[in-house]
Amino acid sequence: MSCEGICCLRADHAPIRWLQPDFEQIRLCLSGKLRLLVEDSHSEQTIIEALPGEGVYLPAGYAYTVEPTGVDTVFFWTFGTPDQTNPVEAPEPISVENVPPPKFEPHFDTAMNNRL
Repeated sequence: MSCEGICCLRADHAPIRWLQPDFEQIRLCLSGKLRLLVEDSHSEQTIIEALPGEGVYLPAGYAYTVEPTGVDTVFFWTFGTPDQTNPVEAPEPISVENVPPPKFEPHFDTAMNNRL
């Protein structure tokens, strides 16, 4: 199972805390500043932050709190449950020497008036 979306946070939002026992997430900061308090099962805590263009991986087994940063923030998130029953391993290293780089054409969103 997986899911994804865009989250918009006001500069002064209330902290958002959740337990993440059996799923993992990736968050990509699109604007503002993303700050997460991470707590393990022994109550050890650390802060991780991401600025626009930076991402963070949030593994299962931790409690997380999105904390306010004083600036409006927008981030992309996706989560899923790891498939432990059928892991896939590459039989040999994959070479990308002859693969051309992907062509990227920016999309102009007139509703947001921003380049995506």
